[in-house]
Amino acid sequence: MRDPKEIEELEAEIARDKKRYSEIERIEGEILENISHQGFAAASQEGRFRDEKEALAETIRRNEEMLARARSQINSRADRQ
Repeated sequence: MRDPKEIEELEAEIARDKKRYSEIERIEGEILENISHQGFAAASQEGRFRDEKEALAETIRRNEEMLARARSQINSRADRQ
């Protein structure tokens, strides 16, 4: 990943994933507040959100590592010039 445009795209993807992660946390909070009213359906939905959060967290971590490497490569090249 050497293209600054690719870095921008990766940054945008990370931002989208973090926004979705926060959105899931907000929804989970609402579910927990109303779980006694929704019963099993709420618990099932909470499990799906937990799974999605775990997947997003892994994707965010991996993409942030890729972004750090890409930035490092660009900085390294700039230092050599």
